Amino acid sequence: MFQKGEKSTRQVSSRLFLVGAVLVLVFLGLAAPKVSYAAMDIIYTILGMIFQALVYLVGSIFTVVISILIKVAGYNSFIDSPPVSMGWVIVRDLCNMFFVIVLLVIAFGTVLKIETYHYKRLLPKFLLMAILINFSKTICGLFIDFAQVIMLTFIAGFAVTGAGNFVNLLGLQNLMTIS
Repeated sequence: MFQKGEKSTRQVSSRLFLVGAVLVLVFLGLAAPKVSYAAMDIIYTILGMIFQALVYLVGSIFTVVISILIKVAGYNSFIDSPPVSMGWVIVRDLCNMFFVIVLLVIAFGTVLKIETYHYKRLLPKFLLMAILINFSKTICGLFIDFAQVIMLTFIAGFAVTGAGNFVNLLGLQNLMTIS
């Protein structure tokens, strides 16, 4: 993508930011003994306000992401959603058409006395496949509903407080304290 010696804009900007941050820290370290306490207080206040704005921004983004997670995890209409209903009907009907072909193969195998395709050997497997495909939506619906009951139990536990539990879990409530 890049020729030898070329650098991406992201690499250049990240290096410039790093150099700028180092220069600011060096300036604060060298200038601290020479600058009055009032000037240092202003500098620290400005840096504190920048840090507070960044923490507020990250906290807001975190809260929005957690609320979206709660809504997505609480979704409970998988089986009745139109893509699943229409998709299942199409796949089921396509499989049922292939069952007709399989029945013809079994019939010709039985008439021609080919043991590999004889009805006594293939009919039990064929019936099991037909039952499983035609009831697959119900079977999958039972598994999804069982898992959804467990998921909604957990969601009920943290949906009330929203992002508060995750903030406590990650220890973000102590981010702004000075120790």
